[in-house]
Amino acid sequence: MPKLQFALLRLLVCIVFLSIGQVVSAQDTKSKDQGTTDPTLQALLAEVHGLRLALERATTNASRAQILMERIRLTQPKVDNLTAQLSLVRGKITDEMSMQARVTEAINVCESKLATNQTFPSRADYEKECKSYPAMLEGAKQTEQRLREQESQLAVQLQIEQSKLDELNDRLDKLDRELQDAQPVDKTPARKNP
Repeated sequence: MPKLQFALLRLLVCIVFLSIGQVVSAQDTKSKDQGTTDPTLQALLAEVHGLRLALERATTNASRAQILMERIRLTQPKVDNLTAQLSLVRGKITDEMSMQARVTEAINVCESKLATNQTFPSRADYEKECKSYPAMLEGAKQTEQRLREQESQLAVQLQIEQSKLDELNDRLDKLDRELQDAQPVDKTPARKNP
């Protein structure tokens, strides 16, 4: 509700200034018709015209800033979500690589234990278990490959969204600098209180 009140207040201020501008413009036309060149009136007209231009600029800049802020607000969660997904996928890749190392080590242990030609009570079961390791290793490699493709896609999407966000922030910074540069510098000397 405060946004609506603020928007209505801005609209009211715009209407008042535009009305003043119209009245002054009409009076300016009358005075030109009458050939009056009162310097005070001319200064007042120039001041009102300057105020109207400043109000138009302020309204335009406020609208631009509001649009940029809304776009940033919509883009930031996309960047955050993609960053989290990418981190999760990279964690899974690390897990798969760790699993591959463990399975490779298990294959080496199996090969060395079976190469000794020792007989032990559960040798048949052990050979069967050892034969399952290459398939496990291949599955882990395929999973890693799939995860790496997913990581690549997410990295590209993140880069795109991050560049959009960076551009929006740059535009907002530029608008901020423009607003700061447009601020009039008060050159009137400070009054001393007696």
